[in-house]
Amino acid sequence: MVSAVEREGLRLTERGVWGGAVPAAELGEVYALRVTASWRGLPVQLVRRWPSDGRLLGRVVFLGRDVRAAEAAGLQKIDAGGYEMTVPVDDLENLRVVQSVPAV
Repeated sequence: MVSAVEREGLRLTERGVWGGAVPAAELGEVYALRVTASWRGLPVQLVRRWPSDGRLLGRVVFLGRDVRAAEAAGLQKIDAGGYEMTVPVDDLENLRVVQSVPAV
């Protein structure tokens, strides 16, 4: 379980949200959010965010195929064709959030 506000039984995580484990039987709908955006004109997916020194940072994964553009933008190569970077969330443009349909 995750909450933006403090709740009994949850602990403050490094991401700045309150979280904890709950039995699966107590869960309602289960879904995922996919957050995509542009960073320096490149398509990225936001996979994590956390507060740091009064600002919000995020880890982004490059979704494009142009490795030259990724390297020119300063993205860090993590694998063949895989690039990531930690960036200020305020630097992201064209944010799009898609919620998956709950499993039945």
